[in-house]
Amino acid sequence: MIKQKVFFRADGNSEIGLGHVIRSLALAEMLKEDFDRVFATRFLTDYINTEARKVCNDIIKLPESDEHFDAFLSCLSGNEIVVLDNYFFDTDYQKAIKNKGCKLVCIDDIHDKHFVADVVINHAGGVRKESYIAAPYTYLFLGTDYALLRPEFLKREEKNDTFSLLICLGGADKENATLQILRLLEDKQFPHQCYVVVGDAFQYQQDLINFQQTSKLNIEILKNLSAQKMADIMSQCRYAICPPSTVSCEYLSKRGGELYLKLIADNQKDIYDFYLKNGIAFDVSELFVNDSLTVQRCIETQRKYFDGQSGERIRSIFRILENEQKLKLRKATINDAKLLFDWANDDEVRTTAVIKKKIEWEEHIHWFTNKLKSNQSHIFILTDAENEHIGVVRFDKEDDAFMISYSIDKSHRRKGMGLLILQLGCKKMREEVPNCTFKALVQTDNTASNKIFVTLGFSLEKIETVKEHIFNVYCKDGNK
Repeated sequence: MIKQKVFFRADGNSEIGLGHVIRSLALAEMLKEDFDRVFATRFLTDYINTEARKVCNDIIKLPESDEHFDAFLSCLSGNEIVVLDNYFFDTDYQKAIKNKGCKLVCIDDIHDKHFVADVVINHAGGVRKESYIAAPYTYLFLGTDYALLRPEFLKREEKNDTFSLLICLGGADKENATLQILRLLEDKQFPHQCYVVVGDAFQYQQDLINFQQTSKLNIEILKNLSAQKMADIMSQCRYAICPPSTVSCEYLSKRGGELYLKLIADNQKDIYDFYLKNGIAFDVSELFVNDSLTVQRCIETQRKYFDGQSGERIRSIFRILENEQKLKLRKATINDAKLLFDWANDDEVRTTAVIKKKIEWEEHIHWFTNKLKSNQSHIFILTDAENEHIGVVRFDKEDDAFMISYSIDKSHRRKGMGLLILQLGCKKMREEVPNCTFKALVQTDNTASNKIFVTLGFSLEKIETVKEHIFNVYCKDGNK
């Protein structure tokens, strides 16, 4: 079976650090069982090459000049899911990828541009959807529920008999804040083991070695750790000093403890504010908090926000994108009259419909012709890669909302196609009629359909009786 291909596009070096690369590769590892993964980058160091090959099927080395934009586009056939992780992928570049026919995911933490991607993932806590300017069809997955962490960090492990401290200020640490922290710890006469972890792009290792040789601190300097080794170190550390970035997410998910934050980049401010406001971590200026009750409450809060389930949530997102890439919605035409007639008269469809009686052909063709002419009705047919018909979804304007109805061919029922056709249909409508609102009538005993609308975020507005049958009335703002 040919797997859906996912392209990951991220860069890392001494100037921009390795955060983009690490979280992209974490995502690649989450998807490795179900997808074919390709990593594309401009700066292919030995460390990045080694880590990428662990989780990706192929690696593409792009030009380091601005030619990398066009070079990456030339690698795409239009059938891929593309993941972009860097700040310079502007709206026009996103559009260029979408115009190829690809599904697009943007990993973002600064919400500074107009997004036209299918999905935006921001695993920082406290970010609101209102912070984003995005296309009507863009789905926003925000917060720690979608933490992009490697599997080694998703299984919690605590070694409570150790008092070690972790210092990890990112792969680059351009200002050598690591040395500043060590001097602070020396002033405080910290008596326990200090693990200092630096990355491939760190340029001040000799300064650390010189300090280590004269300091009274018990320092071990570690470089380019594997994910497993880093996770093992974290599980031993009751204390950690990290930036509010991926590494702090890893620590909170793997072990948790007294986490002290050191801001080293402007884009970390949102996460920093969220952690402090919600009592998840402390500022490094508070090192060390001398209140056991405050620390215990902090650790309990950490466990609430980092539950280890982000991998499954994210895999579900990509399964939906995979289905969207393989399945297409097209507008219905008069040639679909017989198809829709047969679907409408299916016994199971009539049982759950508002009007139960069978439909006559003359009645159907008159109704269908008028629907196609009306700008108040939108009818879409779902097809697969072989152009086989799977189902139909219809949106009819009634007062201030579009009433939804849908049907799945009996050969495709109980395969999740109902959820999918409604996702695609609502997305299509947001493209064609921005700011639209949706409604749906679902018979109360139609368990499967009720579950679908709840899953899609529809609210139960009321319950009403129509022709002696009881229906749930659902509604949803098309921008949500």
